[in-house]
Formats: sequence, structure tokens, C-alpha cells
Amino acid sequence: MSAKQIIFGIEGMSCGGCRKKVENNLRKTAGVENAAVDLEQKKAIVTGTVDYVVLAKVVEALGFKAQRLQTASR
Repeated sequence: MSAKQIIFGIEGMSCGGCRKKVENNLRKTAGVENAAVDLEQKKAIVTGTVDYVVLAKVVEALGFKAQRLQTASR
């Protein structure tokens, strides 16, 4: 399976601690090569072989809401 980039919105983040918590948990997820979360734009960019559904479950388990924006193969 080839790596892809998944960009999705995250609702409910209000501080740098929230951003770091989400980013760290996404990076620990199986199939994730890299994850970056932008607090100002309220979005995450994840690269790897993982599906969006898995990422959304990680975000929602932390108490935030994920909203799919786009996916691109690379």
C-alpha cells in the first residue's frame, strides 16, 4: 500500500496543549509516517498508509471532532 497524505479539520482545539495532544496521538497511530497539527487553521496533515476513519477515531477519542477535507496519494 502506498503512502498518502490526508488533510482533515479538527474542531474543539483551543490551546497549544490540545494541538500537541492530538499530534502526539496521531503520530503513535499504526501506519502514520508523520503528523502535523495546525492550531490556527484547525487542521491536521497526516502522511502514511492509514485510513482517515482510523485517524478520525483517534481524534474523537481525545474529545475533538474530525472533518475530512482531502486525501492525496503520493
